[in-house]
Amino acid sequence: MATINNVELDWKAQDVLEALVENGGEATTSEVKSYTGLERNEVIKYRFGKLAEAGLVETHQPEARNGRPAAKVARLTDAAEELLDGDGEVDLEVEVGDDDLTIDERMERLEKQMAPIRETYGEVKKRVAELEEAVEEHDEELDGIAEEIRNVKRAMDVDGPDTRDGDLASELEFGDD
Repeated sequence: MATINNVELDWKAQDVLEALVENGGEATTSEVKSYTGLERNEVIKYRFGKLAEAGLVETHQPEARNGRPAAKVARLTDAAEELLDGDGEVDLEVEVGDDDLTIDERMERLEKQMAPIRETYGEVKKRVAELEEAVEEHDEELDGIAEEIRNVKRAMDVDGPDTRDGDLASELEFGDD
């Protein structure tokens, strides 16, 4: 993931940038979809927004034609042209700036990035344990209900067949009356 102007750009955003370069610096959501293989317009529009936030594209919505909205258009900014190398990909070494960092600084950066991941992992692990405990409790409850059903069945088998008119199921009442 690249960070440009404090905006994180994932691989999809980078693919959208490449599509814009390949289309001469300007493309509609439909053209980007065709180039990148991203299937949903919402995904492309979201990346347009992220790229605009990073100052790399400007977007506009053409007027509707025949009652249908026109495809949104994005155009590379001059700042984007400076950041892109010849094949339209973000030059990550320039953007991330790792070349200027010592190993200790890189490790510190990684540790900072790992802290929220560890916290999330801890929360997920705790929630999984809670859910496992709940499942175990429900299993015990179900075992108790199954045992009650077996006891009722045994009691019905001991008493013998019902000699009254009608069947037993029609005479049982369920629920609150």
